[in-house]
Amino acid sequence: MMRLTLAYLFLLTSLLAYSQKEKVELSISPDAFEIGEVFTITVTSTVQGALEIENLPSSYVQDYSISQGSTREVDYNSGVVTTLYYTSYSGIITKSGDYTIGPAWVKAGNKSYGSNKVDVKVSKKVSMNSGNVTAQQLNDPAFGVIECNKREIYEGEPLLLSAKIYSYYDPSHISSYQSYHINGTIIKNPIGNSNNIKVTDERFKGKQLKAFSYDKNVIFPDVVGNFQIDPFKLNLHQGYKSFPITSSGLVVKVKPLPANPPKDFIGGVGSFNVERLIDDTAIVQGEVFKLILTVEGTGNLQNLEVPDLILPKGFVVYGDPTVTENFVITANGADGSVDYEYNIQATNFGNHSIPGTSISYFDPEKEKYIRVLSDEVEISIEKDKKFQEQLDKQHKQIETEMIVHNADIRNKVERIEHGTLFGTVGYWSGVGLPVAAAMFFLFFARTKKRNEEEVRVKAEQKNRKGELENALKELDTIDSSDTSAFFSKIEQNLQLMMSLLDHDQEIKHYSKSEIVERISHEGGNADRIKEILQLSENLRYGFGVGESMDTEAIRKDTIDVIRSIVR
Repeated sequence: MMRLTLAYLFLLTSLLAYSQKEKVELSISPDAFEIGEVFTITVTSTVQGALEIENLPSSYVQDYSISQGSTREVDYNSGVVTTLYYTSYSGIITKSGDYTIGPAWVKAGNKSYGSNKVDVKVSKKVSMNSGNVTAQQLNDPAFGVIECNKREIYEGEPLLLSAKIYSYYDPSHISSYQSYHINGTIIKNPIGNSNNIKVTDERFKGKQLKAFSYDKNVIFPDVVGNFQIDPFKLNLHQGYKSFPITSSGLVVKVKPLPANPPKDFIGGVGSFNVERLIDDTAIVQGEVFKLILTVEGTGNLQNLEVPDLILPKGFVVYGDPTVTENFVITANGADGSVDYEYNIQATNFGNHSIPGTSISYFDPEKEKYIRVLSDEVEISIEKDKKFQEQLDKQHKQIETEMIVHNADIRNKVERIEHGTLFGTVGYWSGVGLPVAAAMFFLFFARTKKRNEEEVRVKAEQKNRKGELENALKELDTIDSSDTSAFFSKIEQNLQLMMSLLDHDQEIKHYSKSEIVERISHEGGNADRIKEILQLSENLRYGFGVGESMDTEAIRKDTIDVIRSIVR
């Protein structure tokens, strides 16, 4: 019996290993760098063989640094051991541009296995200015300065900084590095392989020296006036010998933007463009459509204000737009795009023209504000009888309220003295019309607020449902061998479900008892979810979850319960 069991387990393990899908993965670090900066290409695969990478730019130059090896991963549920083989190359690209590198192919026998592709952005080399150097520093065996791309910038403009080290000897490595210090809450955004030392020969102040750059960052100063950057410190080694270095500091002048910016200025400093997309240009009256405004370019994309829309009568924006950032920080600032997704309700039927959306930004090179405009869009709205009847009813109700209000005014008996304005038609027009207009405004505002809330809830529910569906798909593929991550994802899904059922705009934390009670109320399998949550709690407090735990059954039960409740 024992032999039969062992044979069965051996056969099962062999089948699992055989059925394992071979995988090849391509990665590039970093994926944004300057011309001439060293970057690394790594190929990781579950199969060993001849390696070939497609779509390497003609301007790619590989150096002699190649790293190869292997590691092992164990799936503790199945007992399958997977060997991962990796190969890393380093090199440079000598021409700026956006490149797509890959796929990488691993050829084993008569089969080839392909990888993903990776997008990289190579920017032009930014010229740097050195800080001040004293006569004493020039006489030392080595010294350091803080470099920057500009000594004067406008507020909001990106500033590129780097530690530059010069020496009269050939350095081997550094130690005890303390970065240059910036007062305030300025965030440093590392650029390229800024800690990869590449020593070159360089002439500086009439002297031939060894030099390298280190710790390159982009910052966005948030002050106007003189901006102080304090020195960096390090020990520069040549084998066992070293020399301590304290660099000079640096002062950069930050200038305010010109006064009286355009009304559509969104705080952008750099160079930008704007595009607009409407998800459906043929809709039914009363429906909500999505308008996506995309601002793309290079500068301070991370600090833009939300653009205002100018819409014709009968189009109402509900809630704040959803903002999606898709950019990388390069030597020139944030490079990429930001999407603003607006929910808009169309209340008037017919053919309408939506005018282009404009934005203004400040161009620091031209030193002036620039205005850009998206295209105009035609949209067709089909009449909806029920919605129009509801709209007419609201308008009629407004008119009725105005008539009743005026009748109340006229029913009041007052003494009228001849020869005065009091009591005349002009008097009552002057008093009644502003009051009626105020009533109309209040009624319209109340109706708009009610409609806005309904549209907001529907849009929020739709977005939350999409989030939940994506989370369930992720749960369906997550590696259950990492029990902590597995149960964390289950709890996240259950919290999302509760938020969706309670129409919460923001996700809040629900207790185990609240989740179980709600599932029971909705007709789900509350006992099973209670059991799963207890396992998660045991794991969190270090009691373990047991070796015989059936994670696939837990995964399936959780997904089934959630989908049966949230349809």
